[in-house]
Amino acid sequence: FSDRPLWEMTGLIAWNVGTTNVLVAVPMFIFMGELLLRSGLTDRLYRCFAAWFNWLPGGLLQSNIATCAAFASISGSTAATAATISRVALPVFRARGYNEPLVVGSLAGGGTLGILIPPSIILIVYGVLAEESIGALYMAGVVPGILLTLLFMLAIFLMVKVRPSLAPREEPASLQEKIRLSVAIIPVGILIFLVLGTIYMGIATATEAASLGVVGAFIL
Repeated sequence: FSDRPLWEMTGLIAWNVGTTNVLVAVPMFIFMGELLLRSGLTDRLYRCFAAWFNWLPGGLLQSNIATCAAFASISGSTAATAATISRVALPVFRARGYNEPLVVGSLAGGGTLGILIPPSIILIVYGVLAEESIGALYMAGVVPGILLTLLFMLAIFLMVKVRPSLAPREEPASLQEKIRLSVAIIPVGILIFLVLGTIYMGIATATEAASLGVVGAFIL
């Protein structure tokens, strides 16, 4: 019913949405995740969670989920989370006799946490399309993301309780080892605060926070 040509309007809307500078955050977050992988910080993160969670039924499977959740809060990408944690985790599992379909399933499931847990790239794209506050969307994704992480871990717990052969028991790490590994990942915690804290406090936009994250990851 408009007096302007439909196709011209459609093209203009698509162009305006696709050229917004907010979308620059998408490659920035992926680049930040890649920097963390190449630097060895992701491997350090995985070993820390493995030390803290290996006493649970499912052992390293539980650390898959916890590490995916932590990495999702850095990279914001489902594909990047699944691919990165898989590269770190799979060699460990193949040497220890875990059920491989369950291992791969935990990595694929854990990767989906990148959809919900901020800084989710999907929420950035949705926020641009729907003209919603990305900061508000991020705040809305925190609790569902934590709940989904806990439900994944509960599912692994119950599966291994019913069928212990799916995952061998791991030797619990000493408290000194846990503390040493936890201290080693403090820089990752600072980086998460640098990205998400600046958005929540209203200091930076999603694009600016992503740029800060890339610089922080590069320095680390």
